[in-house]
Order: sequence, then C-alpha cells, then structure tokens
Amino acid sequence: MRTALIMLFAYASCKIQRARVLGAVQIIFTFLALTLPCTTHAQQNSEYTIKSAFILNFLKFTELPIKNQDSLLLCIYEKSDAVNAAKILSEKRVGQRSISVKSITKGEDVKSCDAIYIPFSEIQVIQSILNSTIGHSVLTIGEDLDFLSNGGMIAMISQDNKIKFAISGKNAQSEKISFSAKLMALAVSTDR
Repeated sequence: MRTALIMLFAYASCKIQRARVLGAVQIIFTFLALTLPCTTHAQQNSEYTIKSAFILNFLKFTELPIKNQDSLLLCIYEKSDAVNAAKILSEKRVGQRSISVKSITKGEDVKSCDAIYIPFSEIQVIQSILNSTIGHSVLTIGEDLDFLSNGGMIAMISQDNKIKFAISGKNAQSEKISFSAKLMALAVSTDR
C-alpha cells in the first residue's frame, strides 16, 4: 500500500511538473509570437531611432540662438522613416523648451527651423538646403563626411557597425552656434 501511495504521489508530482513546464513553454511561445512582428518592424526603424537619440543629444549639447522661447523646431528633410522615428523627440525637452518635429520638402522655407536633419540625399539637394540656411543660425545635421565639407555642422557616420559623428566647429561658428566641450570630445573628428 505504501509503495502504491509513493508511486501515485510520484506520478501526480510528475504530471504537475510537466504541466508547469508545458505552461511555461506556451507562455514563451505566445510571447515570441506577439513580439516577433514588432521586433521586425522595430529593426526597420532602429537606425533612425538611434539617430534620433543622437539628434536629441546634439540639441542638448549645442548652444543655439533662441528663435522661440517655448519650443525648438527640428525639421527633417523628406524621409518618412526618419520623421516617424524622430516623433519620439516631440515628448522631450531641451532645457525649458519642448521639441517640435516637422517634415520639410525641397524649396520649403527653413528659416524658422532651429535644426535640420538631412538624411542622405543627392549632393545638389544637400547643397541647396545648406545654402538656404546661411545666415539663419540653423544647426545642420547630415549623414556623411562630405556633408561637413559642403557647409554642414554635424555628420552622423556609420563606422564599425556603430553610428558615430563628426563636427565642423567652423561651419557652426559662422552661424553663431557653438558646441559644448563634452560633445566635441565625443566626436570622431572635429575642426575647431
């Protein structure tokens, strides 16, 4: 009788443990099934999400002439993925100023922008936008080192599977924009 009780107890314990394992496996698979589509979508925008975080820090560590006391206008040139990723910045603040994100197109007036991000584009388009910012103290952010030689101020570059940045202090200084020493120290290259 005692052996039968032990066997019954062992059988019941095994069933309970097996049910727990199966339950845990079901929970894991359900979690994976729910998150995989989101992860795939997130991977598509992850580069621009990371770049948006960089842009936020550029804004925090850059001294810009104040155009509006309440908000800071970040303009993004014609790249819907970049605009969508940057919308998270609308919930952020730089000092006492909230950030507004606006999509702009070629030929649109950029004088009211505090900063403009130009995702990689043709050199003629970049030069046209950079020319339209001259004299308006607009922080210009692009995506390759040639951007700086064409008059841009910050270039985000992909290096060793990481996003890094270079700064042109000379281009910024001509627009009465200055970068903090901390930001300059983190740049992979600068001209002062």
